[in-house]
Amino acid sequence: MDISWQYIACPVEGPIVYHFKDGSNPWWTAVQIRNHRHAIQSFAVGDGSGGWIDVPRVDYNYFVKDDGVGDGPLTFQVTDVSETASKTAASPAGRRRPRRQRPVPALPVSAQSFR
Repeated sequence: MDISWQYIACPVEGPIVYHFKDGSNPWWTAVQIRNHRHAIQSFAVGDGSGGWIDVPRVDYNYFVKDDGVGDGPLTFQVTDVSETASKTAASPAGRRRPRRQRPVPALPVSAQSFR
């Protein structure tokens, strides 16, 4: 039996939210991406000189950098499954608005019945 599937956008409003796990600090940091419209493919933190350091996702859906991300200011790059990247300044003290999320596309008729 052949099975086919596709990603669909979540109908969320507002900016992406970076949730810092309790216990995160400059020397061990865990970040969960919330309120995202499209599935997240990767997460990276700016290295301070224009480059990016990939942060691996762990099985409890946080991106964890075992040696931390430092004191900041922090710049994050989130890439969704369609490889659209959003760069955002963020800090554990608050959340910042990324560039706008892409709009939710209209669902195919067959998918609309599952709403």
